Amino acid sequence: MKTKFILALMPGLLLALAACEETETLDPFVEDNFADGKEQSDTSVAESGAIDGRGYVDLGLSSGTLWATCNVGAESPEEYGDYFAWGETSPKLDYSWETYKYGDVYEQPTKYCTKNSDGKDGFVDDKAMLDAYDDAATVNWGYDWRMPTVDEIEELNSECSSTWTSQNGKIGRLFTGPNGNTLFLPAAGYFAKTSLYNVGYGGSCWSSMLAVGGPWSAYYYYWDSTEKAVIRNSRVCGRPVRPVVATFNPSPAYLMLDISERTFWGSGGSFSVQVVANKEWTVTCDQPWVALSVASGSGPGSFSVQVAANESGSADHAVIAVTTVTGNATKTVSVSRAANRLPNGTLSNHDYVDLGLPSGTLWATCNVGADSPEEYGDYFAWGETEPKSNYSLFDLKYCTYNAIERKTTFSKYTGNDGKSLLDAEDDAATYNWGSDWRMPTKAEFEELYSECARVWAIRDGKDGHLFTGSNGNVLYLPIAGSYNGASRGGEDDGVYWSSSLSLGWPDCAYYFGGDVYLCIGGYWQRSLGLSVRPVVKR
Repeated sequence: MKTKFILALMPGLLLALAACEETETLDPFVEDNFADGKEQSDTSVAESGAIDGRGYVDLGLSSGTLWATCNVGAESPEEYGDYFAWGETSPKLDYSWETYKYGDVYEQPTKYCTKNSDGKDGFVDDKAMLDAYDDAATVNWGYDWRMPTVDEIEELNSECSSTWTSQNGKIGRLFTGPNGNTLFLPAAGYFAKTSLYNVGYGGSCWSSMLAVGGPWSAYYYYWDSTEKAVIRNSRVCGRPVRPVVATFNPSPAYLMLDISERTFWGSGGSFSVQVVANKEWTVTCDQPWVALSVASGSGPGSFSVQVAANESGSADHAVIAVTTVTGNATKTVSVSRAANRLPNGTLSNHDYVDLGLPSGTLWATCNVGADSPEEYGDYFAWGETEPKSNYSLFDLKYCTYNAIERKTTFSKYTGNDGKSLLDAEDDAATYNWGSDWRMPTKAEFEELYSECARVWAIRDGKDGHLFTGSNGNVLYLPIAGSYNGASRGGEDDGVYWSSSLSLGWPDCAYYFGGDVYLCIGGYWQRSLGLSVRPVVKR
């Protein structure tokens, strides 16, 4: 599974973020999906003009961009039209890597690739914008039209108001420009392999831009009843195309960066920024504790950033600005150094931090088996107190596994024995650190999430989640991965066992964590090897 990424993070976009091959099937015929439960009045959209019989609307946008009134393949604004994989110009029956024009079954691009680690046989061409003959708008409607860039979509998103409504019985989002003119984008859903999903619930349209840092994906615009944002996902999904007029700007300049923020805690560190551009650019920073490897570049490139350690007890911030030489585009990277706070106390030779939580829970500063906050420490199956070389159902404590019938039988924590929390004898924190400590409950993890601010942070080169309490104190949970069998995986995930048995699924227990997007209240099989971060026993 490829990493997922959002340009503008919004909590309601879970369905749109799912990889193309793993989507939830929704009823494609629901036509009354309104946030307030009431269908609004049908709307209509007036054209501002036409080119070769194709209508466009002038919304009064700052750039002057003119948007088509219909999708490619549609004859009216509310019609869904055709669906295209990114970089393809004809609809088809199967939207998958097996049928994709510019890739193979291993999700390796053969065109439009900015990373040799992702391209087939190390292929790189540094192309980030579709050529005209790969642009579904240009090929189907002619050279007066093209697919929109990310900047043009973000302009539509930011400069127009919008309403979730219907037009001629079809649900979608109506955008109203600064000049009062309107554009209707229907909730046409999308194709994954041979299935159509999300019709009537959400809509999308491709941009012409490859995703920075993940060339297996491309950017598109997503909207539903509550959210709208630019997202990236697999190039092979089938999505509608809503053209813009190309006549006044046939080859738009573009500038994109693969990251927008970095946070460091305690120690400093370094990172690199990938630049995707078709013009010359300069890079500057407003703080002396940030050092840049270059001052300028041209076209696709990258630069390194060195951040000095923060020795103070207060946080500080810097902004790195990348600007095209013509001055018409600027992208920034926010760099933060969290306050280097010390632990609040020690119990049984292990430090803890007080985050000012309502429950008064005190969290350990390190994982079990670790000597510093960024170290991964040991891994434990749920209900076991020692690490091991293989994490499977065959050797899980309190479990008998019948491989032939694929059936598990538990002798403790069965779901019917009244035990929903680990006993002290089965608690890895208590067993390894003593009676002052225990594993946190599901509720305590939920409190940590809801009561603290959180950022993705780096400490001594290790990624992790940095939580800041209401009192300014901080807690760091490194991205330690997990064990399934004898192999460590999930290097992009930091997952931690709670002491709580899963309700209704006694072969699972609740965990906390994930990658950039945390999972709250998830449960996993008890045999997996996860990290343990203790709390002080009260």
